Amino acid sequence: MAEDAWQEECLITISREGYGDVTFQGLTETVDIEPGEKDLEGVALVNGGRVKKTTPEGDSTFTFEAYPIAVGTTATADDTAGLGFFDLLHSPDTSQPLSISNARTRNDYRVSVLWTSDTTVANAVDSCTTASESMRISGARGNFTSVKPSFTDGIQKTTVVYKTPAFNKSGDSNLKFESADTTVPLAALNAYTSTTAF
Repeated sequence: MAEDAWQEECLITISREGYGDVTFQGLTETVDIEPGEKDLEGVALVNGGRVKKTTPEGDSTFTFEAYPIAVGTTATADDTAGLGFFDLLHSPDTSQPLSISNARTRNDYRVSVLWTSDTTVANAVDSCTTASESMRISGARGNFTSVKPSFTDGIQKTTVVYKTPAFNKSGDSNLKFESADTTVPLAALNAYTSTTAF
């Protein structure tokens, strides 16, 4: 691959069933992705040997530090620029002025983060050209669990946390890791629905 390292820029797209793909790179400073651990421990036997005891794969966490200018995003069309996060934690409001109350609602979302040398790509779920290099990490069927605003440094910053289990009830994967070199294009993700994660 020609890239030495992915640096400075990435694309972030958050998708909800029945809604468009909303982009959040325009207000995000940092992205941290923690895939769940597939841990194990050695159980000591009386003969001095060990039995390997495995632990099921843990939940994955995506954390964003961002600078929102609103509490949510009214538009739902594809490639809409996200303006805030409280609608992802609770329920969306689609008209101004935005008014979002905390709610017991938990909407499922897909989060995709894309690094690519293709400068024509508009969001993290799009396909990339054959001549480009790309890497994408996506989590699906998860929920936003935390939206924490702060004004500590004289600028309003929000820390946002999204979590997803490793698999759904049927055992289908909720995580997808993809990359492509300059010989093949990175394909677009399918629309996010109740039956299609990626």
